[in-house]
Amino acid sequence: MKKIALILVFLIHLFTLGAFFSASFSPKDYPNLSLYAITIPFWILIELILGIFFIRYRPWAWLMPWLVLLIGHHHFQSIVAYGFLKERELPNHLSFSVLSYNVRVFNAYKHLQDEKPGSTHKMIDWIINNPAEIKCFQEFHHLEKSDSLNTMYHLAKKQGYDYKIMPWNNLSKKEGYFGLVILSKFPIVESGGFPLEEHHESRGLYADIKIGNDTVRIINVHLQSIFLDDAEVVKVEASSRQMGRKFKNLAHKIRLANISRAGQVKFLEDFISQSQYPIILTGDFNDFPWSYTYRQMKKTFYNAFEQAGQGFGISYNGKIPFLRIDNQFYSPQISILDFKTWNKIPYSDHYPIEGRYYLAK
Repeated sequence: MKKIALILVFLIHLFTLGAFFSASFSPKDYPNLSLYAITIPFWILIELILGIFFIRYRPWAWLMPWLVLLIGHHHFQSIVAYGFLKERELPNHLSFSVLSYNVRVFNAYKHLQDEKPGSTHKMIDWIINNPAEIKCFQEFHHLEKSDSLNTMYHLAKKQGYDYKIMPWNNLSKKEGYFGLVILSKFPIVESGGFPLEEHHESRGLYADIKIGNDTVRIINVHLQSIFLDDAEVVKVEASSRQMGRKFKNLAHKIRLANISRAGQVKFLEDFISQSQYPIILTGDFNDFPWSYTYRQMKKTFYNAFEQAGQGFGISYNGKIPFLRIDNQFYSPQISILDFKTWNKIPYSDHYPIEGRYYLAK
């Protein structure tokens, strides 16, 4: 019996290490490994349980789970932040805040209004009252001839922000504007869009912003969504066959989205490498902190939540719990003072995130 238990524990360690390393491989080349990487938090939890349980046993049995967790410590750091323990120098010059928010078309559609009554005006009012000097939005919606949804007027022109949208879109077109937006209290000296996929309209938006005597490139992205129905995901099916079919369909959607995001990350990396300015990269990444997408970004940038956030930083306000899919990354030339997830602002299916930065000298 003891021998079987030892074999089982050994296999758990092996599966945990396999999950840790699976996030290093591109989903475009190894799509099934990207599904394996999703299970990383489960294996971390199992190793923690084993590490605590084995305290009463021989030292080698107690040390093994902690050794495995040490090998994958970067994943643990991505899931839980303890920024309040880190000392940060106070800036001796200009600091600035960057707000990022997936506003879900300001809940303009009837079914979204039914879900969150009155949320359109509440969301717009909250954004107006937020003093961040730079604001980035995903799923932004604007209707020129609408009083309530003339959002560019209410949020930008009326508040004294310069603004940039996708260059080929026209704010006054009849069907309105939908997409990415960057607002800035500082001068925008250059801006534009860049491709995230080949032969596709999916693009990112950037703005080079003059802050004091320096220039910072702000990049706003919205990477490929899985297009999940929250209610359907959490629903318990009547039979095991139906549950199996549902999970198979779910795995297929996640696999396709992972492949698409891996391609988008490559285009994003190419664009980032061309910048002569330090970068703050923000947006809705639609991916987990232990994913390939996240690991690729951390090769170049620091993550604001990891450096200055607290707790789990859950940014998705839907029925699927514990998802942090919105992020701010920043270049080493930039320093962070504070990071906040506004998890008391319930109007969208995402929570706003905000980092305060200054340029390190």
